[in-house]
Amino acid sequence: MANLKIGFIGAGRMGKHHAQILSEMKTSATLAAAADVDVESARQLSVEYGANAYRDYHEMLTQESLDAVFILTPPDIRLEPIQMACDRKIPVFCEKPPACQLDEAYQIADIFEAAGVINSVGFNYRWYKAVDRIRELLAGKTVACVQSTFMNSVALNPSQPKWTFIQEDSGGPLLEQAIHSLDIIRYLVGDIASLTALGGNPVLPKNELFTIQDSHAISLCFTSSAVGVHLHSWVVRETIVQFRVFGVNFDLTLDLVPPGSVRGTLNQENVIFKPKEDDPFVTQIAGFLQAIEQQNQSIIRSSYRDAVKTLEVTLAAIDSVATTEFSKK
Repeated sequence: MANLKIGFIGAGRMGKHHAQILSEMKTSATLAAAADVDVESARQLSVEYGANAYRDYHEMLTQESLDAVFILTPPDIRLEPIQMACDRKIPVFCEKPPACQLDEAYQIADIFEAAGVINSVGFNYRWYKAVDRIRELLAGKTVACVQSTFMNSVALNPSQPKWTFIQEDSGGPLLEQAIHSLDIIRYLVGDIASLTALGGNPVLPKNELFTIQDSHAISLCFTSSAVGVHLHSWVVRETIVQFRVFGVNFDLTLDLVPPGSVRGTLNQENVIFKPKEDDPFVTQIAGFLQAIEQQNQSIIRSSYRDAVKTLEVTLAAIDSVATTEFSKK
């Protein structure tokens, strides 16, 4: 692989995570520059990986000759850095969600298509080996129903950043996490035609520091006429990330707690698939770098335009919760 010079816009938690992956991969791609308004975070990456540190990404994009840019900022910072990168014909990897608002997301998708640069959004679940396997098993089959479950204890974690629990800042559990599940559901079953969502606070009541619902349910109808449901909660101690897919002669469960697995029955035969290890973050970044080297967008499993479809569904679910919310009598 060519010696690709990578620039990060955002040097926080995901910046540190992706920088470590880049350093451990067997490629000649290197972190050349990092920009963050908290310039000390950028300097930490500079010290550890030899990257040039900037406070302002405008300065970084102007001064550096980069082969790719990773957008690792909060989701309300997307349009301007992506526009600058595309103006310079620099391929872009953007963390999820692709944007906070649909009008901005549509604008960015048009920018990518006009620029013709390689683009990828960080829906890393698509890069699991277990996801590859269940897609192989489902190929050519008609799905009748899908049951999705995502449970963990985020809301019970006192060290969680406080903004996570403010709906206006984080988008709550649906935009923070359920967006991944809805994306995989789309990837496996197809586009979603309509939905209805409910949210509640059975464990943690709302207050000025906790404006989200702690648990959600989303009912789904697909363009294929398949139906589904997604359950999501931040107040369950056990971590569960599962998708159960039903149809004529098959009942398959995809589990995405690392390293992922597939189990169930297909044509009355047992199915068991469980790799010893798997890191979809690594595979995702490797795929992005390969797409750049080969100038082949089709290698990317989640283009920005496709990611916008998942954002549409997620924001529709958030809107549905807001319009159907009720109070306990």
